[in-house]
Amino acid sequence: MADYEDKLLDHDLDGIREYDNPLPGWLMGILWGALIFSILYLGYYALSFGTDDGVAEYRADTIARRAEVQAYFDKNPLEPPAAEDLLGGAKTAEVIAKGKERFIKTCASCHGESAQGLIGPNLTDDRWLHGGQV
Repeated sequence: MADYEDKLLDHDLDGIREYDNPLPGWLMGILWGALIFSILYLGYYALSFGTDDGVAEYRADTIARRAEVQAYFDKNPLEPPAAEDLLGGAKTAEVIAKGKERFIKTCASCHGESAQGLIGPNLTDDRWLHGGQV
């Protein structure tokens, strides 16, 4: 029993005392190995003490690609689509039926089945709560 008494630490916390057991050697080896590896890794990759890993080449390639894209859009500018092109397909019976089905499924609980407004605002009048126009 005296052997265990020698390993007890001096501090006492609410009557609980602990033994002074060192970590096993294999665990200390892993700890020190990981610490040394992380310092070397940080120095080599993060602080760029190692060789050039292609960052300059990547940046040059990115600049060249951006120039190619800009040249393409300079030759082929984007024009916003006309409103009739966007709304032309929305007036078919199939699209209207799908829209009605979706409105009943997701919106009618607040706005009512004919959009007259229940707990949500009325969508059929000319009064807009957050600005805008029809």
